Order: sequence, then C-alpha cells, then structure tokens
Amino acid sequence: MTKRTPRLDHYSECVAKFCAGLATIISRLQRDEPAVQLLTSAPTDIETSNKIERALHSLLVFDKATQSGAQSKARSFMPPPQSDVVEGMMETVAHLVRGSCWESEFWLYVLPCCPCVIPSRLIEDLIARDVEVVMLAHLCLRDKDLWKLFEIDEAALTLAIRRYIHTEYNSDEFEEVVSNCVKRSWVTQTLASYQASGHEKLIVLANTIYKSTDSELLLDRADPDLLHEVMRLRSP
Repeated sequence: MTKRTPRLDHYSECVAKFCAGLATIISRLQRDEPAVQLLTSAPTDIETSNKIERALHSLLVFDKATQSGAQSKARSFMPPPQSDVVEGMMETVAHLVRGSCWESEFWLYVLPCCPCVIPSRLIEDLIARDVEVVMLAHLCLRDKDLWKLFEIDEAALTLAIRRYIHTEYNSDEFEEVVSNCVKRSWVTQTLASYQASGHEKLIVLANTIYKSTDSELLLDRADPDLLHEVMRLRSP
C-alpha cells in the first residue's frame, strides 16, 4: 500500500508558494531581467502601477481579497512566524533591488505578500533610506520594529491592540504604549472597541479616556466593559 504524504497546512503552502515566487524574481534579476514585466522604472501612471501590482501578486500567489476577508473576521495583531529560508531569500532580493529606480514600487507590492514576519534588518534599511515607510507601518511587524515606526498611527495602533488583547503582555507593557497615544484620538478610539485580555489593562485605558478632553469621542463604539468602567470613574 502506497504511503500518502500528509498535505501541507495552509500556512506552509503559503510560505512555499511565496518562496517559489521569490526564487523566480531572484533568478530574473540575476540575469538582468525585470522581476515582472513593466518594472524597469518607476511607473508614472496608475494603470502601469496596477499591472505591476497584479503581476507581482500573481507571481507570489497573493490573494488580497481572501487575506482581507480573513483579517476582517479575526486578526491577532501578532507578528507572523519567522522563517530562516524566507529571511535568507529576502536578503538576497534586497541586495539585488537596493537603490534601483523602481525599488519603492517593488517593496510596496512584495512586502504585504510575505506570509512571514519581515526581517528587522530590511525594515531598518528601508526606514533609514525612507523607502515606503508608511506602508511598513501597516504591516504586522515585531514590537521593536513597530516602535521605530511609532510616529505613524497605524504602527502605534497595531502595537497598542496587540498589547491590549493578548495575555503575553502585562498592563505595564500596555500602558507603555497607550501613554504615548494620549493625543492621538483615532488610535485611542479604535483601541477602545477591543476587549482587554485583563482587567488591569481595562483600568489603564479607562483612566486614559476619563482624563481626556475628548472622552466622549473616544467612547464612540467603545467596548461595553470599558464604557462601564469610564462611567464608574465619572460617578461621584
């Protein structure tokens, strides 16, 4: 009887397909060919940019609609797993595209496709050279990399929600983040709609909102437990 090889889980399949796409890109670039058609210079019109995006996503087997749907249903806000293989290949790709006139467009469409956490060395290099920094802030990076992008609201929000909803972080670690978001109403308001992983974190956020001059705005769509705690603080 033939022994059947167990089917790879979905994540492993995503990593394998992404690596296959990266291998093709590396091979093309090493032959002085474009990673995908039209990516020979920075695109000057939306149509060309869209074609490049579709070509890269197809090569890396990235389904934006599927991913967005999955994220809207349940998003952990924790960074995805690390892969030494992906990190090695990304380092090779980074060396090949660094400084090219189309580098920004390349990373704009490639990095969101990566099923693994983005290597910190690549993040640091792109930040240092101001390459697609706003896009980086939208990714689920390691804590230390989100801190480097903390001035951008999306990075601050990811870090705040991560520390608010996950038990791996204590209330002091959460307060470290939220205390730096006091004047960022959009971040605090969005954070308030999530459920805390512990009562101490709830108290921290409730006190922050209670002391804010924008407390009514911040409580719009707030989690019921948080709203209750703020109301308790307001009561004489």
